[in-house]
Amino acid sequence: MSNSRTFIIPGKPIPWKRAGYANGTFYCQQKHSKLNTGIYIHNQHNGELFTGPLALDITFYFPMPLTQKKKWDELRLKHHCFRPDLDNLLKYYLDIFSGLLFEDYCSIAQINARKLYDDVSRTEFTLTEIKS
Repeated sequence: MSNSRTFIIPGKPIPWKRAGYANGTFYCQQKHSKLNTGIYIHNQHNGELFTGPLALDITFYFPMPLTQKKKWDELRLKHHCFRPDLDNLLKYYLDIFSGLLFEDYCSIAQINARKLYDDVSRTEFTLTEIKS
């Protein structure tokens, strides 16, 4: 049986931002939010790194739009097709996962990602070691 683990990060999903530039140097604009997200993951993880080819199944849950309050029941778990872009969400979380859950994100061989509406904003993901 392959090693698999599910994690939950509370709060609205965060997209990756470009590095900032000031006084002739580049800096990470998201240093503190990445640290906080890493703490949530660390508290749910035993510290052992996943190895080999990995499959990532990740779902980003966004808050229901306030302007559509009457349609909340219809929107719940429907696809979210507005900003932030799915690829920027993935970049942010893959940056955090690298070194914390696996050695390098080049070991991710398969990704299933989606954005949905729900009552509770969060990011849920399952990381699975693929056995050939």
